[in-house]
Amino acid sequence: MIEMIAAVFMLTAGLRNGMPKQTYPSTYPATAIVMEVDTEKDEVTFTVPTSYPSYTKPGAEDWMTGDIASMLISDMGTPEIKDDRILKAYYSGLTISDVDGFLDDERKG
Repeated sequence: MIEMIAAVFMLTAGLRNGMPKQTYPSTYPATAIVMEVDTEKDEVTFTVPTSYPSYTKPGAEDWMTGDIASMLISDMGTPEIKDDRILKAYYSGLTISDVDGFLDDERKG
């Protein structure tokens, strides 16, 4: 019995002192603009208008260049931005230039 108590004590002491802490992924929201739609590869490329990198995800059929997307992104449990991944991307609207073009077409027709 004493041996078992000693083993449990040593195991928990080792876990507290000698092992690195687990880092869990967290998520953050972002608003992005569709910069490229590649129908051959079935990929869409989003750019967040800050210092973030571009993100690519499958599913080109639902997007057009200039669309605005609301995204949920995972940091993958690391401080590196380059390995972040899109979990969800939702259509949020058109860019101002797309709306202006649409209104011009409506006025002409």
